[in-house]
Amino acid sequence: MDGSMMVLSGEMEFRLIAFDSMGAKSSCTLVKTPDTSILIDPGAAIMQKSFPLQDPEKQFYLQSAIKQIKEEMKKAEHIVLSHYHFDHYMIDEESCEIYLNSDMWIKDPNRWINHSQWERSRDFLQLMSKVNKTDLKHSPPGQKQYKDPVECLPIAFSKYLGNYQERRGELISNWRKRF
Repeated sequence: MDGSMMVLSGEMEFRLIAFDSMGAKSSCTLVKTPDTSILIDPGAAIMQKSFPLQDPEKQFYLQSAIKQIKEEMKKAEHIVLSHYHFDHYMIDEESCEIYLNSDMWIKDPNRWINHSQWERSRDFLQLMSKVNKTDLKHSPPGQKQYKDPVECLPIAFSKYLGNYQERRGELISNWRKRF
């Protein structure tokens, strides 16, 4: 599969720009409609050691992916950063200058985010602020109390799961600690 693969759905076009199966760790997708273009997760990283290519080949595919992504970034009306893993966005001055030419839709840097992504979001926003010559002010991650979603699913959690009942209880308990 190459970056020219398109799936047409009526008036919509979906194109895989860079994806894991294309040699670089990424999931960059372009969506075009008659009205707009949206580039989702414009980033790429080198594949893991276990990926069956030699390092020079991995580097070649990574550089090719980055070049293609930056070309698509220049044309996109909207850019979406779904989260702050380095294979989903690029954090360099050239990329940030390109981002400024599009409407940016970014993951909220304060809610539903772990500490490492919170820090990467701050690095990204600080660089964007520097490139845009603005002064960014931000706050530490906030804490908010949410209603326990398990309580909103009484039918699902009233079901007896036999041998899996105890394991489900452990998973929910661990999840509640993180939540």
